[in-house]
Amino acid sequence: MGASQTVNISLKLGQVSEQVDVSYTAPDVQVASSTISAEVNATTMRELPLNGRDWTQLATLQPGVISVRVEQGPSNRGN
Repeated sequence: MGASQTVNISLKLGQVSEQVDVSYTAPDVQVASSTISAEVNATTMRELPLNGRDWTQLATLQPGVISVRVEQGPSNRGN
């Protein structure tokens, strides 16, 4: 009980024989056409939460669609 043993082992350094080569090819970018398209089907529209947004803002989820901000002037009611 409480015995301790010591083993002295010496290791010799070997030769390095492993080599790792990493190569990567970037994906091609479409530069011949400016066409961007996507489709939102009826199921997608039904299942998207609007979170208080107007349904017309769904169009801005498509690539290439920008929203046009329209400001309304003061109303002339009562004049």
